[in-house]
Amino acid sequence: MYVGVDHSTTGIKTVVLDEDSVESFVIERSMDKGDWSFLEQLARRIPLDEIEMVANGFSMGNDFTTVTDIDCLDDRGIVDYVGLGHGFGTGTQVFDELADSDVPCVAYPGVHDGLDTLDDYFRHYSSLTGADTVAMTRYAKEVTEEACGPESNFVAACVSSSAIATVVRDGR
Repeated sequence: MYVGVDHSTTGIKTVVLDEDSVESFVIERSMDKGDWSFLEQLARRIPLDEIEMVANGFSMGNDFTTVTDIDCLDDRGIVDYVGLGHGFGTGTQVFDELADSDVPCVAYPGVHDGLDTLDDYFRHYSSLTGADTVAMTRYAKEVTEEACGPESNFVAACVSSSAIATVVRDGR
């Protein structure tokens, strides 16, 4: 049994994959810290000792670039360049619960570092380039290339649960 966890704008989205089923649930970001437990909510659905691996997406992780055992990350895999601190929020609580548990878990970073196709601004914190935003931009690029050619300039905007926009200049 495998569990995937993704930190989105509206909440922590979780999917449980078993040989026979797929189940998903969302923990809203508006919940107060301490009033809930990710592992308790997960244990209501499946026995924790049957989990082979959890993959936790942690888009703020700007100090690691590959899938990494959660126990091997210092300070949640974050380098705080501007002094904002990151000891808060639903994603932080989920990360800490997984790191403090016996459940096998890896963390995967947001898309940010070492990609020459990203503007320097988007390399500062991974949350600026979450996987859904990059996927939306790549799709918009494909559609735009068909209509305008490969070196086109455009702004792609996702205005679902949040308003996120990306810029493509000269096809990059």
